Amino acid sequence: MSETPLSSDQQEGRYGLEPRQYERLYWEEDIPVKDITRGLGRWLFGIGLLLFAVIGVVSAVVKYPDQVELPFVLRSTGPEEIYKFPFAVYADELLVDAGQPVTSGQVLARITSPEIVRMINAVEGSESREGTFRTYGEAGFAQQQAALQREINAHRSRIAQLEEDLTLLEQSWIGTRTALEFAVDDARDRWHTAEQLLSDGVISRQDAQSAEKALKDAEDDLNAEEAAWRRERLDILTTIDELREKVTSLGILRTRIGLEMQE
Repeated sequence: MSETPLSSDQQEGRYGLEPRQYERLYWEEDIPVKDITRGLGRWLFGIGLLLFAVIGVVSAVVKYPDQVELPFVLRSTGPEEIYKFPFAVYADELLVDAGQPVTSGQVLARITSPEIVRMINAVEGSESREGTFRTYGEAGFAQQQAALQREINAHRSRIAQLEEDLTLLEQSWIGTRTALEFAVDDARDRWHTAEQLLSDGVISRQDAQSAEKALKDAEDDLNAEEAAWRRERLDILTTIDELREKVTSLGILRTRIGLEMQE
């Protein structure tokens, strides 16, 4: 009859053997580590979702400019032309605003100058007379020269009269200015005296104010008369310049007619 084999624990108890461990079944490095990939993935997904939401809010609130304006000067590749006038030029009308885009050939502004306008009118008038004179033929050249000379003489007489008027105006203004300046000085002295008397209690404040008003009225009279004198003087000088320009243009035309008569 076969015997049932004893286990190792039974053998150790039967024969008085102590249990021994001959081999380490587990090492510390073999202890299972907790799987953190799932939690980390959820954290990364949440952070990404939060950043996406923040970017969406910032893009909806913050407005970024579509274009940036920088100062620049537009120049063509061709040579530039600079126009200069010997007289003052004034802008009558601006047809475009600063920064407004324009096209080639577009009118940007309308300018004028009284002196240049007078010169253009004088030249155009001379050309018109010249064309009229040509229609008369050679027979009428002498008569046209005589007519031009009479017109020139009339303008010169008018210039001489205006120069005399200008001299009289200057002399009259000297006397008027002297009288007005004397009135201003007298009113200023009266005002200073009134201030002193007011501080001494001799006169009332109303009297001092009356003296001050008289000084202001005298100064206003002087300024008004000076402004009127300047306007009248400018008108005379402007008329003289216009007549001199006409005399010059008529003289040029008369010379041309004389040259044509000789041809």
